[in-house]
Amino acid sequence: MIDVPLPLGVFDDEPDPFSLTHVKKYDWLDLIKAREVEGSSVQGSEGWLNARKGNLTGSKGKEYIPMRMTRGGYSFPHGAQKYFDEKIMEIVTGEVEVLKDNEYLIRGRLMEPLARAFVEEHMSCQIHEVGAIRMPWSDRVCISPDGVGIDNEGKTFILESKSPKTLTHIGYL
Repeated sequence: MIDVPLPLGVFDDEPDPFSLTHVKKYDWLDLIKAREVEGSSVQGSEGWLNARKGNLTGSKGKEYIPMRMTRGGYSFPHGAQKYFDEKIMEIVTGEVEVLKDNEYLIRGRLMEPLARAFVEEHMSCQIHEVGAIRMPWSDRVCISPDGVGIDNEGKTFILESKSPKTLTHIGYL
């Protein structure tokens, strides 16, 4: 990971650890690049897999994010324990289970540059490719978006493109 400390005055005194709304005016792109894991810019590469090893990732957020407070602590969604166990296994063994390529994963990777170009053209902005990005509140949580852009109003946004199978796409409609 690139060892760049957050600039002074970025966070309020008591930030909400699950939100970035507490970040004061700052160049988001610089903040994101400062938290980018070195050598992780190519999805599926050894560096990218190592950056995700043992960390909660954005692609599996549905497994752990909708937690609720209960009288006994936190309640996680079904499947969260298996996901946490997988992350512990990665830390203990140092191994990551790699998904085998299939036609849908390959198609998604081929479509990413087209999606970035489409957004750049229609929003008159530039999309920057980034690798795995560690969250400011925890080095054990990372995301690897398809790109980061800045819109006409100067607001930073994350691009995550999807290329679902036709049947899945019809289900979304």
